[in-house]
Amino acid sequence: MPGAGDLARQLGAQQELNRRHMGVSFLAQNAGKKSITLNLKRSAGKALLRRLVRRADVLVENFRPGVMDRLDVGYDNLKQHNPGLVYCAISGFGQDGPLRDLPAYDQIVQGMSGVMSITGDTDTAPYRVGYPVADTIGGITAAFAIAATA
Repeated sequence: MPGAGDLARQLGAQQELNRRHMGVSFLAQNAGKKSITLNLKRSAGKALLRRLVRRADVLVENFRPGVMDRLDVGYDNLKQHNPGLVYCAISGFGQDGPLRDLPAYDQIVQGMSGVMSITGDTDTAPYRVGYPVADTIGGITAAFAIAATA
């Protein structure tokens, strides 16, 4: 979100880094990356995205299904600016089906997948796996799918 950025910017044991929006979690996951914040609800943000897409090989987004289309920057719109664009939409419960509109993040997917049933003990189970395993597997799967298009 413009003005706030990735939540990971505020996650980590070092409060000073969190206050500067450079939390350890963000630094670990984004080493060597460049980033930009676009407000896709504004015409200037949409225009900048379209300009960036003209030079991009791949666009990855993780909104709920239909959000990019409602913002008028979905695949059908963006392919007009770059016909060779590889567009990867990652959503928690897929692009169609009965759960498609539900929000999802790692802990929800861990619970619904059953992985939390094997963590903790009788007093604490189910308990979230400490590592964001569902987010990681989702990202790895997307990366393999993108690489398969090459």
